[in-house]
Amino acid sequence: MPPLPQAPVPDPRFTALPKTAEVLAALPSGRIDPFAPPALAIDKSKNGKAPLKPPSLQFTGVALTNRGSPQAFVAFNSESGAVSPGDQGGAAIPWLPPGWRVISINVQQGQLVLGNGPQRFPFQL
Repeated sequence: MPPLPQAPVPDPRFTALPKTAEVLAALPSGRIDPFAPPALAIDKSKNGKAPLKPPSLQFTGVALTNRGSPQAFVAFNSESGAVSPGDQGGAAIPWLPPGWRVISINVQQGQLVLGNGPQRFPFQL
């Protein structure tokens, strides 16, 4: 009868792969608040601050310009006007909250998405 094979000796030059249980344990599970709207559900900021609340903005309409560019009509702090993707609130555009930026406008669905840093807030007509 032949001798039984011995277990292989691990080579010290290689790093062992993690076990299945270690990989699965490292994965996040679910959302912080499963009932929160998706834009508010996750705050992965490293500074530990609470997520920002959406601005008190009135979203009143959408339109396409003659060149086919989408615009949204908004009002903030008794100022109103049209905004386009990329516009940022401040002195030049007082009808958007300072620091907030227009991420996207979907004319067909009547949706405006504003962003402030990594957070996104959708507004629906």
